[in-house]
Amino acid sequence: MANNINTKTHLRKTRIVCISDTHGASPKDGAFKLPKGDVLIHTGDLTNQGTYSELKKTVDWIAEADFEVKIVVAGNHDITLDAPFYASHGPQFHNQRPQSPTACLSLLTSNPSITYINHASTTIRLTSPTGPHTTFRVFASPLSPVIGTWAFSYPPCPSGRTALSSFSSPSSPPLVSPTPFPPAAFTASRYESGKDPWSQIPLDTDVLVTHTPPHAHVDLSPKHGRIGCAALQRRLWEVRPALHVCGHVHEGRGAEVVRWGLVPSRVGREEGVVRWEEGSISGGRGKGGGGMGRESRVDLTGRRKGEMLGRGLENDFSSVREVEAVRDRFEKDRGSGERSRRLRRKSRLAEEHALLVAENREGQGMGRVENHVSFSTDGKGKGEMRLGSMHHGYLQAWKGREGRKETCIVNAAIMARSHGMGAKRYNQPIVVEIDLPVWEEEEDELDAAMGRMQEVEVGAEAKARGDEVP
Repeated sequence: MANNINTKTHLRKTRIVCISDTHGASPKDGAFKLPKGDVLIHTGDLTNQGTYSELKKTVDWIAEADFEVKIVVAGNHDITLDAPFYASHGPQFHNQRPQSPTACLSLLTSNPSITYINHASTTIRLTSPTGPHTTFRVFASPLSPVIGTWAFSYPPCPSGRTALSSFSSPSSPPLVSPTPFPPAAFTASRYESGKDPWSQIPLDTDVLVTHTPPHAHVDLSPKHGRIGCAALQRRLWEVRPALHVCGHVHEGRGAEVVRWGLVPSRVGREEGVVRWEEGSISGGRGKGGGGMGRESRVDLTGRRKGEMLGRGLENDFSSVREVEAVRDRFEKDRGSGERSRRLRRKSRLAEEHALLVAENREGQGMGRVENHVSFSTDGKGKGEMRLGSMHHGYLQAWKGREGRKETCIVNAAIMARSHGMGAKRYNQPIVVEIDLPVWEEEEDELDAAMGRMQEVEVGAEAKARGDEVP
């Protein structure tokens, strides 16, 4: 197999309206105003305690909102949407009026206008005649590191137990000593032991939606310090989506553009961070609050002067697809016998060997050879070159995807203050204007490529038969 780099070149502006942590507030009660857009993303904490009535109120206004696509994930406060958690801890919240997780979940999954995603990925295509006709691959998850007894929580990831400061960018604010968390509460059987859940984010993800922020980015809590997930930050470095929308930390609301250090041996390295902040806050419920008249906008297209970057986001949406290698001297025999299998394996090993040699040479030049390749000898005395499984994963994520240089991380919390941190105040939604791939061109190019491949195969078969090829 060989890596084929696919770079989506035809892009078109798409408006994505981002919200999170509404906790029962809605545009109908004047807490915030929904700007116009193509896509609405809600990153969780739809409610305070996940009751059916709370969820229905939120689902109703989301369903009525005028967006072509509406992506919704749950948050740690939406406890009935986490059935295993609710089975164990529901009585602590709703001992007088138990709720039905099935009925609550059905409010979201049965609504045709809402795309509800629970730690999974899907492809979004905007097909409206009046829309931008763009497409993106999205992975969305309700998970967040455990803080007390709340839903969709996971214990500290093995990859996040190292010193968190090692994952911070040089320009990040200093870490705040966290307040000790209450006892952990999570469903231990939900994820495979010893693995963090973020390893499941596909490398072809264009837009990432999570309830929790990554560590050291839009995650500063006045009570607990930086509570974003270090394992998520590391996976961000590997995947490098164009946009990451999150919430959870109310006081972390804002946006940052992270420029990644594209060196596979320096895990999680960031070259720099550009921060965007806007105090668009309305006080209390009802009309007349400040900040309601101005749109909170993050421009990643470069078309609006003086905003955020002042240029377009440097991310070409490149992805690496596994395709059949070009027929070289190892692949000419297409039979199904043992010889064919040996030749295909020889071809694959040759490609891997060349890749490892090049990477090891780079490591030697930078004094990092010990982290790249180790040599061992099997019982037959044959030398075997091995790459550590951890570094091999980084190498796969890095090679051929260097065009994914930047990620915009948006914390779109509507509730401006955490519980117990003062009177209720509300932020406005954050509108992200971003250039996304146009799906029509992608399909046309794929059809044309398939047509060319068929022509080549027909010609090759005709030549093999001795027929005259025009």
